[in-house]
Amino acid sequence: MLKHKNPPHPHVSVVIPAFNEAKNIHQTLESILNQTYQDFELIVVDNNSTDNTAEIAGRYGAKVIYEPKKGVTHARQAGFLAAKGEIIVSTDADAIHPPDWIERIVKILDSDRSLVAVGGIAYLHSGPLSARLVARYLFYPFLVIDKLLSGGWNLSGFSMAVRKDAFLRTGGFDPNLQIGEDIDLSKKLRKLGKVILRRDIVSTVSGRRYKRGLLKGILDYLPSTVMRIFFRRVAFNTFKDVREE
Repeated sequence: MLKHKNPPHPHVSVVIPAFNEAKNIHQTLESILNQTYQDFELIVVDNNSTDNTAEIAGRYGAKVIYEPKKGVTHARQAGFLAAKGEIIVSTDADAIHPPDWIERIVKILDSDRSLVAVGGIAYLHSGPLSARLVARYLFYPFLVIDKLLSGGWNLSGFSMAVRKDAFLRTGGFDPNLQIGEDIDLSKKLRKLGKVILRRDIVSTVSGRRYKRGLLKGILDYLPSTVMRIFFRRVAFNTFKDVREE
């Protein structure tokens, strides 16, 4: 098993919120430990798991932080605040990344100081064929439309990186949000500097939220999306925990 050694003064921090991800997180951790860029600390935020998620993360050399308040927003906030790196890279415990994922993100941010955040896109590595096809061919066009309607790029927590100083200036993630915390942060970051999304930074994530079918999966996201885009309001809806494929 690969084991990462966190440097004392990392340039980058990788933060992964995790709740009962013992069956999935090893794929994420292995893809991160196999990165071409290695000057990063690895942080896994155990969001009050009842399985051995924290133990598995520790075996891979991650710094494990315990966040008892349930919800990805609380977990991301705890991890971001604990991060030592100048750049904080966010992902999820069901994501798999190409070997040059961190390296490419760091080069983009280091080459342009006016940038405060950069994000990538993702396809699905599991789930119904219909969902995987929609993610591959329609996800980016949807993001372009969303950009036009929202006034700028909205980044996703499965693949985004922010400068820590900019993150702190925004006040961080809104603790009242159960979903859309990454989009809310993107909106605040756009007031501080350039936020971009790169179509050529591609990862994969689990399609487990679509295991009941494409339509039912879309309906989980629809209320918050409609409220945000057309009514400029936040929908405080919640997600059911889905950990099985």
